[in-house]
Amino acid sequence: MIIRYDLTAQGMLLRDLGEFTTQLKALRKELDDYTQNNSLPFGVLFQLQALAYNAYLHPTTVLSLVKELRHIMRVDPAAGKSFISVNAMRKLFNMIGWPSPHGNPMDFKVSSLVAVLKQNGQEIQEGFA
Repeated sequence: MIIRYDLTAQGMLLRDLGEFTTQLKALRKELDDYTQNNSLPFGVLFQLQALAYNAYLHPTTVLSLVKELRHIMRVDPAAGKSFISVNAMRKLFNMIGWPSPHGNPMDFKVSSLVAVLKQNGQEIQEGFA
């Protein structure tokens, strides 16, 4: 059985996301800045870096996720602390699947990742995890 996929969008994706090593350096610099400013807990920043370095998420996606989490913490610190935790991030690791042609690309969007983190945080607070 032969299965063929149209991968013509790959070049467009590379152009939009940028070169991997360049984006990885940009992510590392941003995480360094957030660590120095205490914008997010170190453990959460460590888990976010691990998502990129272990190829669970593209560095650009992680960078966008970091910025969104920081924004949430600035707007409503109490709401952000309720779900932004090391345990919620660890649980996210186990929930992220490998990208495949049959997977849902929405699972890798920042808004979906934040929703999963909120759900994880709520489950942890309620004692389900």
